[in-house]
Amino acid sequence: MPFVKRIALFSFLSALIAFGGCGEGGSSLPSGWTVLEGEEGRPDAPVPVGAAPSKLLIKDLKEGTGQPAKDGDELTVRYFRVAYEGHDLYEDHWREPSPPFVLGSGQMVEPWENGLPGIKEGGRREFVVPAAMTFAKSPEIYVIDVLSIKAGKGLDQVAPPVTWVKGTGRKPKLHYPSAPATHVAARVIKEGSGPVVRRGDSLIARFVSGNARTKEVTQEFWGENDLYRFKLGENRLGEAWVTGMKGMRLGGRRELIVPSKLAYGEGTMVYVIEVLGMEKRKSGRAG
Repeated sequence: MPFVKRIALFSFLSALIAFGGCGEGGSSLPSGWTVLEGEEGRPDAPVPVGAAPSKLLIKDLKEGTGQPAKDGDELTVRYFRVAYEGHDLYEDHWREPSPPFVLGSGQMVEPWENGLPGIKEGGRREFVVPAAMTFAKSPEIYVIDVLSIKAGKGLDQVAPPVTWVKGTGRKPKLHYPSAPATHVAARVIKEGSGPVVRRGDSLIARFVSGNARTKEVTQEFWGENDLYRFKLGENRLGEAWVTGMKGMRLGGRRELIVPSKLAYGEGTMVYVIEVLGMEKRKSGRAG
């Protein structure tokens, strides 16, 4: 199975990060930007105002030191993610770093794979992500500190082994409940035959989701080259997916009904998820 494709951003990276950061000795903000004030230990960050960008914007807020990060290097970072409109907090891993990952291996979301090469240890970088590159299909902002970079030996040697199964069946049609959901409900569509998935597992899946209120498909990761990689329990819908995927095996397919309060707050969500890949677990974790 192929890794996530990297788009050609690097030829114009310097043009997108031409102005300095705010705070910590940075220059004044350019026209059309304002400051998102940090809370609960998070730093202030410059953010654009007005219409969301149609392309990924990358801005260096603080320079690091040492060798620039490249494919195959292992990075440890801290970060937070907010909505572009309204700046609602989606994820906060600022006080507790996220697990290390290998750059270029497809372990992380597309903006990270495209935007982190070239950053140095101690550097801080901001991504303004267009709707087309987000899971919820709405623009978002990331602020990321690189805490450490461990030089790698190449993706063929450091990429974690993955157990794959072949997906079967057509892309599902979503069936919406007649009333708003009050709790997470799961329906087994197909039993898997591989290991049972557990919280913290690194998984590769295909899925389709829709909003029961609007009857519109909101996300679709179903093609062979368009799969969703995540750690169960650490993605945006972590707890809802942990509940709905309890006992699910590699190769299985399920339908999840997620109440609005556990999704995006915009109505009951319906997901059909099929788990196609699982990274090898560390020793000591039973399968």
